Parts: sequence; C-alpha cells; structure tokens
Amino acid sequence: MQGVNAYGASGLGKLTNVANDFARGALSSSLTQSIGVVTGLQKKLDWAGIAAAGVGSAVGGAINRGLADGGLGVRGDRVGAFTHKDVAFYANGALSGMAGAITNAATRSAISGTNFGDNIMAALPDAIAATIGNLIGDSLRPSGEPKLRYDKSVLMDDASVTGGSGATYGGGEFGGLYGIAVGQGKFGPSS
Repeated sequence: MQGVNAYGASGLGKLTNVANDFARGALSSSLTQSIGVVTGLQKKLDWAGIAAAGVGSAVGGAINRGLADGGLGVRGDRVGAFTHKDVAFYANGALSGMAGAITNAATRSAISGTNFGDNIMAALPDAIAATIGNLIGDSLRPSGEPKLRYDKSVLMDDASVTGGSGATYGGGEFGGLYGIAVGQGKFGPSS
C-alpha cells in the first residue's frame, strides 16, 4: 500500500504542475481577451483560444521541466533573478516555447476547425519574439548578486531591532550576531 501511495504522490506532483500551467495559460488568455473586449479591440471572448492557451502552456511547461531534468537549462519554476543563463537556458526556453506554440495551434485547430497552418504561422512569431526578447532583456540587467550595505548604528549585538513602525525584527548577522532594521532605509543595494 505504501508503494501505491508513494507512486500516487509523485504522479500527483507532476499532475499538479501540468494543471497549474494549464490554469496559468487559460487565465492569462482570458484576462488579456477580456481587456480586448472591454476596450473594443475584440468583439467577444474566443473560448477556443482560451482552451488552446491552457493546453499550450501545460505542454510547454512539461517540456521545459523534462528538458531541464535531462540537463538542458533550468526548470521554469526554479528561475530566479540570479539564475545562470547560458545557451542551454535559452535553448530550453526556445524549445519549450515552440512546443507550446505548436500545441496551442493544434488545439485551436481541433476545437474551432480553423487551419493549422494559419494558426502555427500566427503562434510561432510570438515564441521566437519571446526568446529574442528574453535574450535582450537579460543582457540589459546588471550582472552579479547585489551587495548589501548596512549602517551599524541601527544594529544591536543581541536579539532584535525595532523598526520605525514599532515592529520588531529578530536578529542575527543574517542569522547570528546582529538584528536587522527593516523599512528604515538603512539597507539596500550598494552604490
């Protein structure tokens, strides 16, 4: 019985990732389309487009995780401000983006009966533009981790420091010696 539970829990984790990706894609599409309807840029919601966005996002996310787990790039759910972005990172993004776009086009065609070729031609430029845009955007970001500066006058040897709002923040020199004053403008990126 424990083997079944362990297998089931593992399977549910993967299913949850796919479900979250589906929901994120469908919600994003429905919000974007709703703005289009409210502003008059779109006549009505395209339900096939919402479903296709969800399926495309789910497949793209699964491909991203599979490639990253196989050693190509980083899983999307593990990308942070200081993630190393190399050729493998962008290759993963391009491949998973293309897979999502193709799936989106196929789903839209299956639901609405529209031409797959037209749908793929409409979707691929977005995937290519997203990859190029990410490359350009990432090249404009400063490199390296931020350096913290601090004013020792707001630090105490012991337990805590009281912030301007009266809140107390427990301490340690980032976990040991000093308390950290938060919200007083004493900490921030070094100049």
